[in-house]
Amino acid sequence: MSVAVPSSTRPVPGAPRVPLLLLGTAIWLASESLFFGALLGALFTLRARATGPFPPAGAELDTVQTGLATLVLIASSGTVHLAVARLRAGDRAGFRRFELVTAALGAVFLAAQAVEWSRLDFGVSDHAFGSAFYLTTGFHGLHLLGGIVALALLAGRSTRPAFGPAHLPGAEMVSLYWHFVDVVWLAVFASFYLVA
Repeated sequence: MSVAVPSSTRPVPGAPRVPLLLLGTAIWLASESLFFGALLGALFTLRARATGPFPPAGAELDTVQTGLATLVLIASSGTVHLAVARLRAGDRAGFRRFELVTAALGAVFLAAQAVEWSRLDFGVSDHAFGSAFYLTTGFHGLHLLGGIVALALLAGRSTRPAFGPAHLPGAEMVSLYWHFVDVVWLAVFASFYLVA
């Protein structure tokens, strides 16, 4: 018994296809969005149920320093975009340069977060706000560190003569991941530093 497939679901010959690597990355990032959404949802639930001030006294965050670090992270989205554009044009050296600049900007952001953590007057177990803050920013930092490693690996691979535009799907995947991490940070920054 054969089943008729509607013509609207049949592939169109010669139509461009989304690389499976990018499709898989998009699906994975959608699940990561749910993860970070749950963390931020927990923050707002804690805030709504707090019987006292939220965040509690002594839980002041450095909004100015972190705001400046956020600008650095936003700039890194521009440099990773330029890296992909350079690879698309066949410029391996330009690609490598922008990948390394992006990784360096990410490292500056992580260093700023580490400095802030070292100066805070509260810990992860002091209160619910502290738990939510360290858990959310810690997971974001781990995601950012993973992105830095991926950028460095791609930059290293780009030194090989065979590396070129054929490797674009991998570079686009890392770029998509990096943009995701940046957008997540904007939500985290707004939730903890501006709203809470």
